[in-house]
Amino acid sequence: DFEPMTSEDGSTSQVHVFGEIVSAHGFDSRYASEMYVEYVFDPNNGTGWRHVSPPSPTEHPGGVDETILFGQNANVFATGPPDYNTVISRVTQTTATSRDPINPLDKFAHFCFPFEIHIEGNLQHSLPHIYFIVNSFDSWERHRVVGYGYVQVPSTPGVHTFEIRTWRPRGSIFSQMRSYFIGGSPELQDFAYASVPKEFSTMADTSSDGQATTKPIIKYPFDSVSSGTVQVRLNVMVRGQPQQVSRGGGSAPSAPDLKYGGRRVSNAAVLSALMRAKQRLETAKQMKKET
Repeated sequence: DFEPMTSEDGSTSQVHVFGEIVSAHGFDSRYASEMYVEYVFDPNNGTGWRHVSPPSPTEHPGGVDETILFGQNANVFATGPPDYNTVISRVTQTTATSRDPINPLDKFAHFCFPFEIHIEGNLQHSLPHIYFIVNSFDSWERHRVVGYGYVQVPSTPGVHTFEIRTWRPRGSIFSQMRSYFIGGSPELQDFAYASVPKEFSTMADTSSDGQATTKPIIKYPFDSVSSGTVQVRLNVMVRGQPQQVSRGGGSAPSAPDLKYGGRRVSNAAVLSALMRAKQRLETAKQMKKET
């Protein structure tokens, strides 16, 4: 049985994401002998979204804590009540790369790493982003960040497959030489800079007519390099839909339509078809009795 929604106005929806980091390819073959991907989810990046249940630290089979808490949430489990806005991070297993038989210069890393996100909020507001940080690891145990990317949590249910094109900071000549010989690489201090920085989301211009307008994002002269591609598959379930406002000013709850055969069918049409089928069944039973 499903628990009732706790929202009084019916505007709260729950989005349940069963995701999978499938593979990565197209990264610099000099650094791509082994790879692993870190994903970071920050519910605060959206508008009014939060975890349905507070995440708790989980132990990696190797004994390493997978959950990384940032900033003011760093000691939430030790000193305070559960935090529904905790930033969580997970790391995939390290996977050896293999050459593409069609393009020998390209290397693939297959992860098939599952993850799960369960949040609640208003679907009329923007949903949070999932950030992906691709790292390389070579035989000399040198680690490098080789790509940053992100995807926004879809608001529509179903299976969504994304080919996320990543990039990385170029850095100076000195940092490039250091990365080549001893490892390491230029990294972002704020992973949200891969999409829309947090401080930018709170900034807006006011036009002459008094309407708030979005400011253009200008990252010049930030120097970056295009990197490889990460394939991510998201299976999304949405529970609860926002209420629709009627012409009279009141709000009327609307049930979500169903999808059948690639087209959207209303609940009224489904119920009508069900009643017609039951009538045909009763008619067939009556005719059988008469014969």
